[in-house]
Amino acid sequence: MTGFHDEARPVSRLTPPAAPEEFASPLKALNDAGDLVSPTSWAAKAVRLVFECDPMETAEKWFAGDWEAYARCAEVWGNLGKFCADLAANIDAGNRELDTTWDGRAADAAYAYFQAMQGNLRDIQHSLEGMRREYLVASHGIWSTAEAVGQVLGEIGDCAATVAVSWAVGACASWTGMGAAAGYAVGAAELMRMAELWGEATALVNTLQLKIDGAYGQVANLGGEMAGALNGFPLPRSAYDHPAV
Repeated sequence: MTGFHDEARPVSRLTPPAAPEEFASPLKALNDAGDLVSPTSWAAKAVRLVFECDPMETAEKWFAGDWEAYARCAEVWGNLGKFCADLAANIDAGNRELDTTWDGRAADAAYAYFQAMQGNLRDIQHSLEGMRREYLVASHGIWSTAEAVGQVLGEIGDCAATVAVSWAVGACASWTGMGAAAGYAVGAAELMRMAELWGEATALVNTLQLKIDGAYGQVANLGGEMAGALNGFPLPRSAYDHPAV
């Protein structure tokens, strides 16, 4: 027997992660919402009347961080999983090939050992694939939530502009009484809508936080499974006693 034929090239899987597809910084989604507040002092006053904070600034703090790196990490887990799968395939193929030419108790012990090793590698692959999925779910959830929050901020900006116009109309028509009342009534309704929209934005972020916490829990469980598989590596699972000893 001259050697073994590898089924795959595991090392080829260990490549740097590329820029993740279908993902961009969550802050881009917020910036795409446009200016939250009209440059007029009326709109700025409307926003200050409803919120104790700057909505756009608060939203940016929610999504601050290098979430693209989080998405790239998903690819790293996936690549490591493929590496383990390829290595397991090579060990399994070599073990079966060796079994055709080697017999005896030592051969049986070696066969059992390498079968166990490739099984451990496949267990680790399963855990790594699970971690890849959890990281992808989390990163996509962050992006989609930021996009939704950006849309909400855009609506808040529209409401602020409406408030500014209605107050301006009310001020200009104050001499009629009826015109002023109508203008201010519209403004009050829009202010209430702004508060409702902010409630929707915070609810979206709270839901996202629950998903992220769930993903962290899953990753911790998968890490425990992987540690258990790694602990099976150092020694053969069944000992071999030479008949002459």
